[in-house]
Amino acid sequence: MEQPELAIGKVRTLRPLRVLVAARDARFARVSGFLLARRGFDVETVRVPERVLDTLARVEFDVLIL
Repeated sequence: MEQPELAIGKVRTLRPLRVLVAARDARFARVSGFLLARRGFDVETVRVPERVLDTLARVEFDVLIL
């Protein structure tokens, strides 16, 4: 079976999903942030619960992990 030719020149790169990891556990925040970044996500971590709302107001995220 013949494969159709792809027009790669017309494909635009999308921005990576922005993920906010909010966790008090430093190890969980570090490991989950590392694994997500390795998979291509743009990750920011917050370990202080009071800073979550400030961070959300400052930057637009696609995903929030609590």
